[in-house]
Amino acid sequence: MVASPSSPRPGATPGAAAAAAAAAGMSTEHENFSPESGAKQRQAAYAQLLIKHRQLQAEAEVLKSLNNQQQQQLQQCEAEMAAEQSSLKEEEAKLTALKQRHAAQQQAHEQALKRTMQQHGQKMAARRQAQLWKKRLAAASAAKAAALAQQLEQQRQQHEAELAAVAIEELLLKLHLQYATLCIRGG
Repeated sequence: MVASPSSPRPGATPGAAAAAAAAAGMSTEHENFSPESGAKQRQAAYAQLLIKHRQLQAEAEVLKSLNNQQQQQLQQCEAEMAAEQSSLKEEEAKLTALKQRHAAQQQAHEQALKRTMQQHGQKMAARRQAQLWKKRLAAASAAKAAALAQQLEQQRQQHEAELAAVAIEELLLKLHLQYATLCIRGG
């Protein structure tokens, strides 16, 4: 199929199509009028083509400007993505260091808790030994037994105070361990 002179070419812009139609109309009208009127029509058609040409140039400049803007935006996005990746790596490094620090703290707390439990066992053994001594001394004289009993009672109270302090310390260590575990899990 052959395209007519007035039909736009495939892919042509609206401005180019209008210019082609004007040129076709000029050549058609040229056949029906005198040379003078044809010259005026050609001048008018040329002026119209010149206007369309300038419009196309303006459109091309706009497209070029838009393309430059898109390129700048793309470069900016790439720079922002690179910055985000760098920041993410830094955050991952900080998180790794934090996890390692928490793991070391947890290990230290566990060791401290073991030592505390050992001390608690030793104090309980000492308390039982004191009670045994108290029973053995019960067979002694009343005055001496009373004095020794008072002394042992003071020791017992002191041991109980120490045991209470150990229990409080153990509770604090457990709470600290739970907090550290929650921090690690929450990450």
